Amino acid sequence: MRRSLRTLALALGTVLAAGPSVAGVEMHTETRKQDGEVRKGTALFDGPRLRIDTSDGRRAIVYRGDKNLIWVIDHKKKRYIEVEKPTAGALAGQARKQLDSLPDDDKAAGELGAAVAAGVEVKDTGRKGEVLGVSCDELHVMSGKARLADVCRASYASAGVDRASFSAVKELQALLGGSLTALLPEESRAEGAAALESFARLDGVPMRVRTYDAGRFDTETVVKKLVSKALPKSAFGLPEGYAPQITINIR
Repeated sequence: MRRSLRTLALALGTVLAAGPSVAGVEMHTETRKQDGEVRKGTALFDGPRLRIDTSDGRRAIVYRGDKNLIWVIDHKKKRYIEVEKPTAGALAGQARKQLDSLPDDDKAAGELGAAVAAGVEVKDTGRKGEVLGVSCDELHVMSGKARLADVCRASYASAGVDRASFSAVKELQALLGGSLTALLPEESRAEGAAALESFARLDGVPMRVRTYDAGRFDTETVVKKLVSKALPKSAFGLPEGYAPQITINIR
């Protein structure tokens, strides 16, 4: 749980704002964990719209900046949770109050924005890497002397994608940086992070990300496919026949 939350906080920390989308982006990633488990992820970026699918295909998280809401879709139950921005803001306020009352260890595990707020720094190593034939800069993401991640960042131009396609990430960060993450099943929190990992404070596309926990390797996420293309509106909608879930359980 702690690693999942820390990873998500790092992933969604800060993204530079962008203008209207010209073309969408489809991104496929593969994440290898320290125990050898491999998971595949898919994310769609289309300006004010964003979609993340879990590797088991059961759930999708859809952010609609043009509608000021998020849908958490459960394909198995054919249900969805709908959260509007005002609701998310209220939940975030409640979470901050609860966080202040927790013991230090629990507070560290639950404070989603702590890594970013506590002076995370991105350092350019001066080295170059290559993923999918795309040249990328090797960076260290540091918190003090602790290395949180190694990132191979490509420019939008070299990756062949439109910077404006990723504009929803910053908006989503503002919601997930509060208590809205608690609405998502734990596996969704972890897998959603893989696609967005280390957009934090990076003006570019993270082609490869290695994260560390207490100085030891934790996960490696590599972009396996990156395509600039027109995305169908249906990808950011609700499947026909799915019913709203009445009760929201906050874990």
